Amino acid sequence: MATPSQVRAELKRRGLPYGIFKTCSCWYVVDGDSSEWYSTSLNTYSFDGQPAAWWVDIIADMAAEHQKSHG
Repeated sequence: MATPSQVRAELKRRGLPYGIFKTCSCWYVVDGDSSEWYSTSLNTYSFDGQPAAWWVDIIADMAAEHQKSHG
């Protein structure tokens, strides 16, 4: 089970320009070019069940998908 702090630390460790923010009980990606993404929702209310690296992989995949579709 990851905590928000662990997810933020993993983002920083990997040098990714993103952060996470919770609003309306759901977690979202912020910062970097995330404002241009189709969706920034991580579709989760908590980071239960998965390690921080798993969540950061999801964020990195979201960023890669945006780059792929917007060149």
